[in-house]
Amino acid sequence: MIMMSINVRDNASPALRRLVTRLGSPRGGLLVAARAVCNQLKQHFRAKDAAEPNKLGGNRTHFWLQIGHSVSQPIVSGATSVLVSISDPRFRQKLLGGEITPKRAKLLTIPVHPAAYGRRASVLEQTLGIKLQYIVQGRGAAVQALLVGPGKEGSWGFGIIYYLLVGSVHQAPTPGALPSEGSMLATALGAFRKWAERLIARAGGTI
Repeated sequence: MIMMSINVRDNASPALRRLVTRLGSPRGGLLVAARAVCNQLKQHFRAKDAAEPNKLGGNRTHFWLQIGHSVSQPIVSGATSVLVSISDPRFRQKLLGGEITPKRAKLLTIPVHPAAYGRRASVLEQTLGIKLQYIVQGRGAAVQALLVGPGKEGSWGFGIIYYLLVGSVHQAPTPGALPSEGSMLATALGAFRKWAERLIARAGGTI
């Protein structure tokens, strides 16, 4: 399974380093810091889901909520770092962008109609009780392959266009796929410092 991972490393300020020296093992603080980052990520993805409905309209798949659900529990990795993973393999493409090519078929089906969003062509046919037809239009470099259903839409003379068929597509990185690195670091360090201060206060010490 492909996972995107975020490492919260020991980039602490000198003051925090002194706290760690006094406390001994920072493992508990690392877990606290990572859980704070996990919560930040989940809140970030919930906000994106609320603010960014699909452009075609139709039924929503709530992609960003699904990404939020895939944020893993933190794992301490070494003496001074902790790992937070986003296990949904689709997130890497959103974060980094890149070329998308078909895995099982010869062509990608790109939805261009609200009813087709989030549905495979075979599922759409069953849902609407229709049979899609493969149609090629245009000439030369302007040729397009389409999956078309019965009916009329606008001035098209061959039915309703549900999918555009392409050999590959380049997807740009999604803006704001993650909170900024600075904000995640601030969240982690803030949570770690509060943890350290509580431990020292319980021990009757001062910072």
